[in-house]
Amino acid sequence: FLGDIYNPLFHGRKELFDYLLKEGKDLDIRINGSKQDKQWIGRDFNAACQCAKINLGHTGWPDIAISMSSRDYRVRGSGGFLLTQYVKNIENWFEIGKECDIYKSKEECLGKIYYWLSEPEKRKNISDHGYISVHQYHTFDHRIKQILEDIS
Repeated sequence: FLGDIYNPLFHGRKELFDYLLKEGKDLDIRINGSKQDKQWIGRDFNAACQCAKINLGHTGWPDIAISMSSRDYRVRGSGGFLLTQYVKNIENWFEIGKECDIYKSKEECLGKIYYWLSEPEKRKNISDHGYISVHQYHTFDHRIKQILEDIS
């Protein structure tokens, strides 16, 4: 995970990772991004996402519609596999099971981590679809065009 797990604004994030570290003792879980860690941007971020078997997303606001993190787009845009927290209406933006996968609880997250680690070909297929989707439909150019259309 590349991000801050200690910031209290991200409701449930620390609790999720505490649970995963405790219950998934046989997993190689790495967390980077707190204030003392290296800042992961640009090519370093892309390389980290590509090297990780699973990139976890967790925004902390699942009841706020389409409150996905920009990380969810950046992971997919770099070709990484994304397992992210369900947020209301995420399915209107991402094809769940085709471009990424979601979890709704820390227990489900752990179960899906084990599942996806056992399915490297399916994981690669989803990563590829996520990469294509971001580059075809979710770039800054797409958002700017949408905003200009919405205000005209």
